[in-house]
Amino acid sequence: MQNPPDEKTPPALKLKRRGLHAVLLLVLLLLVMASGFSCSKMKRPERAIVVKFPKPDPAKPRTGPPMVVGTITSVNQKAGFVLIETDGFAPPVEGVTLKSMRAGVEVGVMKVSAERRREFFTADIVSGSPQRGDKALQ
Repeated sequence: MQNPPDEKTPPALKLKRRGLHAVLLLVLLLLVMASGFSCSKMKRPERAIVVKFPKPDPAKPRTGPPMVVGTITSVNQKAGFVLIETDGFAPPVEGVTLKSMRAGVEVGVMKVSAERRREFFTADIVSGSPQRGDKALQ
């Protein structure tokens, strides 16, 4: 409560009130700390486990059913290479042999080269005549 304007509060009483407020604040702070509220008790998030997969060896033939790795988007017969767009997967490693399929029939054999840009990679034509729109299988 405030004192009426005609009454004056003595300066000694003002100092006592300030000191009392500081003591109460300190006691409250100590109680909060003693109650166990601290950052050291918080659970830390677990670290993610990094899993490393071995890179496939191009010398080893892949086992299992043929897998579509992409679609041929451009063919350069003069230079002897094709440009393949991947179907959302990582492109095969350099040196892997791919087959070009059209309507379920093998029409060409290609070997993956080193050139890559985003979802595209190149392959050298080994045999056959792949065309735009053919599926590239590994």
